[in-house]
Amino acid sequence: MKNVVWALIGCAMLAGAALADDLMTGTFTITETGHGRFRATDSTGAEYLLHMSRGVTQTEPAEWMMNEGDQVYVEYWPTFRDRPTPTCTLIRLVEAGPISAALRSPMTARVEEMGRTGIRVRQSIGDQVTTHRFATGRRTKYNPPGWVPKSGETVIVHFSMGQIPFGWGYTLTADLIERP
Repeated sequence: MKNVVWALIGCAMLAGAALADDLMTGTFTITETGHGRFRATDSTGAEYLLHMSRGVTQTEPAEWMMNEGDQVYVEYWPTFRDRPTPTCTLIRLVEAGPISAALRSPMTARVEEMGRTGIRVRQSIGDQVTTHRFATGRRTKYNPPGWVPKSGETVIVHFSMGQIPFGWGYTLTADLIERP
């Protein structure tokens, strides 16, 4: 019985070593993001579709929201669990793109839409325009008190990020919305 256990442990160690040998790395620029995957190009211009797995993939920094234009270092397996999909084990931010660099609290932006559960704002970053949605609720403060932003107004949004309970991504929560 002991020999069988040791044989199984040895097989598991060999399998782990084989997976470590298959691990590939690269530096990519993100071109498109999606639910559990992203498209990226390398320095030669070749395009890759890379997948993320909840129990396998780690991001550095942990609170970073992946956006187009970000340059990342990636460690991935070309095949994973008998599927021919490159699956990432590590995604490390090397250089923030224009959207990630501008996603800092507080943010000055123009209101596109204001609702009971959220606010959508538009922000100009150079020649690029991005839209962000912030969740609002009873904990959101407004300055001046009692004021509610309307479409077209410029606001300053102080916000925090939190990971969504299911899937990949983060939610942006407005803590304070004020007039400039």
